[in-house]
Amino acid sequence: MPTEHEFKYMVSLDLVKKLPEKKLRNMCDKYQHIKQGYLAFGKGTTTRIRCINGEKKEKWYLTFKHKAAGRVVEIENKIDDRDGSDLWGDCVGKLTKDRFTFELESGVWELDLFKKGGHIYFILAEVELPEGAPRPKVLPSFLRDFVLYEVPLTDDGFSNKRLGDAEYASNLYKK
Repeated sequence: MPTEHEFKYMVSLDLVKKLPEKKLRNMCDKYQHIKQGYLAFGKGTTTRIRCINGEKKEKWYLTFKHKAAGRVVEIENKIDDRDGSDLWGDCVGKLTKDRFTFELESGVWELDLFKKGGHIYFILAEVELPEGAPRPKVLPSFLRDFVLYEVPLTDDGFSNKRLGDAEYASNLYKK
């Protein structure tokens, strides 16, 4: 399995004033509505369930992530609808987000709009690159004016598990 090597960026909520969701959907290469929750988590380890509603039908995934030997090992497998639905009932730390994927020269960028009650409370952009690759020198043009913070690779404060807490995530904008 590949090593997770994501560069994350905290994005201003003002982005959706300039680029409303409908416009983002027209610009992106792929759109997904995602709900996810956690079955288990501890120091350096998470097991999550994710349900993706894409263009076609719902798809469920079980993902295990663990920090080992200075890297994050990520193992993800598709699971059937019954298993996903049954496991979803046992999840904690549930969240929903809309993901807009942009396939650009600098990599595949994902823009996640975290939502609670239909309201956007946090925006995170990320690009996953091969292990050891440096942080991109250039941000996508539509993001440049809205990036507030480049998240260090070692900063767990911007994990989905943490950002699923709307109060915690909203407070990041106040720092």
